[in-house]
Amino acid sequence: MLLCLLCKLYQRLEHSLLSGSDDLKLNLRIHGDLAFIYDPIFLEDATIPATYLFDWGRPDDNETILSYIQAKSSQNDSVFHTFVYILRTKRWYYVGAQKWTQTSLRWDVWESFVSRSVTALLIQRLHDHCGTILERETIAEMLENGDLQQICIHISGDGHIDTSRTMCKTLGYDSPSE
Repeated sequence: MLLCLLCKLYQRLEHSLLSGSDDLKLNLRIHGDLAFIYDPIFLEDATIPATYLFDWGRPDDNETILSYIQAKSSQNDSVFHTFVYILRTKRWYYVGAQKWTQTSLRWDVWESFVSRSVTALLIQRLHDHCGTILERETIAEMLENGDLQQICIHISGDGHIDTSRTMCKTLGYDSPSE
């Protein structure tokens, strides 16, 4: 039953999530306790440890997304079975049951990139993310001018391992041999 629901959701979401637009923003859809994210950036902090879902978008879009997540979180205790579509592999992956918490990093990631190769990779990723509608130079200017701002969601699977394992079994994945 759940697999049929997921298949139907994937088909409905595929067009809206996987088609490029000129909007640069965190592209996600939430249905019940299932969250689908298009080509996310994850930032790992090994010192805490912590994992962040990270992206850049226009300030109004970021506020809309945060309000959307907040509304959906209140229905699901902020825990979502999180699926990600990776553009490079053109595949969906199940990340696990994750608690989502809005956070504001005091670290401006864009400003900290000193390597031209890293900034070029980020600009290329954003270029691909918007369906190559916006030119790379335009995206770079938007980042430099602050027209694109970072959005950050802390995600954690701590305390939800059993829920993730149950979903994996439902999806047909076996536990690794011990």
